[in-house]
Amino acid sequence: MKRTTPSNIIFAKGQALKQIILSLFFAVSLQGCGPGEPVRIGFITGTFGHMAEMGISARYALQLAVDQCNEKGGIHGRRVELVIRDNQHDVDAAVRDVQELIELGVDAMIGPMSSTIAMAIVPYLNQSQIVTVSPTATTTRLSGQDDYFFRVCPTADVQARVNADYQIQSGNMQRITVAFHRGNPSFCKSFIKNFRKTFQAGGGEILSVISFTSEDGRSFFQIADALLKNKPDGVLIVANAMDSAMLCQQIRKISLSVKITLSSWSASHRFIELGSWAVEGSTLPISVDWNSSHPRYKQFQKIFYTRYRLEPGIGSLNGYNAAQVVLAALETRKSGQSLKDAILSLGEFNGLQRKIKFDAYGDMNGGVFMYTIRNHQFEPLE
Repeated sequence: MKRTTPSNIIFAKGQALKQIILSLFFAVSLQGCGPGEPVRIGFITGTFGHMAEMGISARYALQLAVDQCNEKGGIHGRRVELVIRDNQHDVDAAVRDVQELIELGVDAMIGPMSSTIAMAIVPYLNQSQIVTVSPTATTTRLSGQDDYFFRVCPTADVQARVNADYQIQSGNMQRITVAFHRGNPSFCKSFIKNFRKTFQAGGGEILSVISFTSEDGRSFFQIADALLKNKPDGVLIVANAMDSAMLCQQIRKISLSVKITLSSWSASHRFIELGSWAVEGSTLPISVDWNSSHPRYKQFQKIFYTRYRLEPGIGSLNGYNAAQVVLAALETRKSGQSLKDAILSLGEFNGLQRKIKFDAYGDMNGGVFMYTIRNHQFEPLE
């Protein structure tokens, strides 16, 4: 029987320690050869109340874009992770969410979906120098600024001018009243201001402007009654799809002849579903072409419907476009180059229906079309 001595024990312990050190070395080496930390993209949204539909449809599209990117190997071998923060369309919550995403070290953000939230969070993005690309925030108060805010939608002033021009040129409306939802004042006030300027320059008259929320105690019938009190020949509604549809129904109970026009905020298939016969013949400016035959759009439409059993709306189309901008810039930016500079240097991106081109301030104007609703479908107007 072999006798154990202190020197044998020391040798055995030394060998064991050597084996542990080698194992740790190889484990660390293998870890270094694998994919690094994920690329984190924050999504700032609200899926409650009057912004719910936009936020949910954009979230679906963003997750689709991220999954497709990861199926192709991610960004330089790194998986892309979508970090969602739902602020329930509360400004204070949105600010807290952005600060949390900044501390988390996200590489970029997408959102928000509303102009009011955008106005609140942009100062924090500028301070941290983190880019966000908004699918649907259109306020003109963020136009022409050298900041870290980009958007893939035309600004509110462009949409408003297109609408007002159409009403004047077609002779549909001369004397109108206006109703807007107070939950998104930055967009609503910007839209109404620019509509008024163009409409009045063309000889139109705005008789009154009424603001409302879903919680102010008035029924939609009472709001409709107030809008029609001065016997206008037209009504402009600047609100979300659900409230716009409900208001259209009540207007039609009082008058079948008054013309109704809306902002792009209402432009979703949900508006048609909820409004039914009451929204037939209404007009609105839309920044997407529902009848586009572009191959990228048709493929997206098919994949989106197969996955979610829903038709893509403006939130999903613009959300997907915003994701493509961020992913392409992350993929192509050079070493040491900021994401902002990468986006601006690329200049244009492949959108679902057309090229996305930013100006020097991250704004994308143009591409607004007038539509009417006929036979429960969006139909373009000439």
